[in-house]
Amino acid sequence: MANGFQKLADEIVRHPLTEEMSLPIHQKLLQHLSEYMCVGGMPESVLAWSKNKNLQECQVILNDIITSYQQDFEKFSKKHQVKFVDLLFKSIPLQLTKPFVYSNVLGEYRKRELSPCVDLLKKAGIIHPIYRSAANGIPLGAEADLDKFKLIFIDVALTQQILGLKTQEWILNPTQSFINKGALIEVFVGQEMLAYSSERQDIKLYYWQNDKRGSQAEVDYLVQHNTSIIPVEVKSGKGSSLLSMRQFLEKHDSPYGIRFSTHNYSLYEKIASYPLYAVKRAMLLGNHFADFGSSINEEI
Repeated sequence: MANGFQKLADEIVRHPLTEEMSLPIHQKLLQHLSEYMCVGGMPESVLAWSKNKNLQECQVILNDIITSYQQDFEKFSKKHQVKFVDLLFKSIPLQLTKPFVYSNVLGEYRKRELSPCVDLLKKAGIIHPIYRSAANGIPLGAEADLDKFKLIFIDVALTQQILGLKTQEWILNPTQSFINKGALIEVFVGQEMLAYSSERQDIKLYYWQNDKRGSQAEVDYLVQHNTSIIPVEVKSGKGSSLLSMRQFLEKHDSPYGIRFSTHNYSLYEKIASYPLYAVKRAMLLGNHFADFGSSINEEI
């Protein structure tokens, strides 16, 4: 919308969930998404991009925002914590989509020193945890392991800026970027779920991992809808392997699963596929993915 494409934005919101998007519109929306992935959602960066389409200008702004965050650490941290908060700020993006491990933070620091600073960054809204849940029933938090969590950053462009990644690849070769940068795509979806959740709720994100030794099955996100748990997988590019999703559906009484990828809208064997640009569409349907089931169940 900031770039003047109101009609495209409206089309995302009102598009029927079980119908394919027109291919030219689908491709255009993926192009806009690739721009978003390197510009991010920070208002000043978005404004600069909408005016000049100058990625270097956006990167300067993003660096200024990062510096502002770091300068603010002294305001909400105790003096002895500032160095730990700054260290975590730089280190957390290095563990994208992986369970956060304190010992992987650079330096000889203990969990008891770092854990309170992780909490400070959470309270400041700079990072958001994704807790592991056994997902055998609701609420998801009842079976959450608070010691096992992933962390996602406030903004996908800031994340890449801290990591020193070459974001211009999103503009020069978006198709390949969607394929190669799966961790960033997964983080983007989590950010979208947080951004478009109910303002009346402090939404918490969860993921699932099979407890069986040797198993690598893992579902990126879990969503609670009434008495059901809906697994959500994020696939970079047009990846179609959904072994973890299918394993979850076999082990749990879930009515359907959701995949976000660069695929168009589709439905096959209890798995609904939605484009990456449609996370907002999903969240606007109600509390979490509240109304997905009605259209999906009709198709099934």
